[in-house]
Amino acid sequence: GTVPLSSSPADTLFVDCMADLDGTYNGSNFSGDFKIFDGDQVNLGPIIVFSNICCSAALIAYIESTFADDEEMRNNLLYFARGKEYTKLNTNTMRFFSEFYYQNKTFKAFRAYPPAMEFLMNSRTLLDAPCHHRVGTFVLLWTMFGPAQMAKKVKTFVERVENGDHPDCQDCFGCAGR
Repeated sequence: GTVPLSSSPADTLFVDCMADLDGTYNGSNFSGDFKIFDGDQVNLGPIIVFSNICCSAALIAYIESTFADDEEMRNNLLYFARGKEYTKLNTNTMRFFSEFYYQNKTFKAFRAYPPAMEFLMNSRTLLDAPCHHRVGTFVLLWTMFGPAQMAKKVKTFVERVENGDHPDCQDCFGCAGR
């Protein structure tokens, strides 16, 4: 069918929010060549931030509104499951580790652009952002660099995946070479 528009198609933003819950990765099946930024189209769907659809959408919107129209650069900032072997991971454990890996690769890419990382760390949609914690930045820094050393643990996990230390993810969950 058709939907009458109050303005021209060139001046209209179309948002397709339909989901096909077919048992694949969070109800979606993204082909190996899926792109979020594809010409004049923004394809929503992949979860970029671990179990946080709102923050994933906020990051995509931020990239769309902030970065120049360099489709390749924009797409290279975001890591997510692509291809049947990754959208249908066979265990919850593998799905957990793949999402954790994708999120941390995305955050690492964002760190190369300080304003982007500032947006992320002040986002109301990122639960780890200091603004959500009563004592703010100090507790975040203490968690990341104090005795718990969470920053070091995340870095070690990503390095081990990329070095092939985990036999179940020899190709970095489909991101090898990125």
